[in-house]
Amino acid sequence: MPIDFFAVPCANPAGNCVANTFPCLTSIPNQQFGITDEDGNNSKPAKIDTTDPTIWDLLVTNYSGVDVRFKAIDWCFPIYSVYSSAT
Repeated sequence: MPIDFFAVPCANPAGNCVANTFPCLTSIPNQQFGITDEDGNNSKPAKIDTTDPTIWDLLVTNYSGVDVRFKAIDWCFPIYSVYSSAT
């Protein structure tokens, strides 16, 4: 199932943001940072982290120095996983 992550995914154009070090849609000046979903089991959106690589689920390295802005889209797309159990 293709998903256009650049489309406005929620009723809120800013996405599903919570307050953190880098509020949604603000520039992230760091060349390297992580995206963490450590609170995902508590229905909290993913967020940017620049201080603790042990909690990063995704490492972003911006070699080209382009303007990077984060938009939390958690809980905006109906993505389903298919689980199977080995018997």
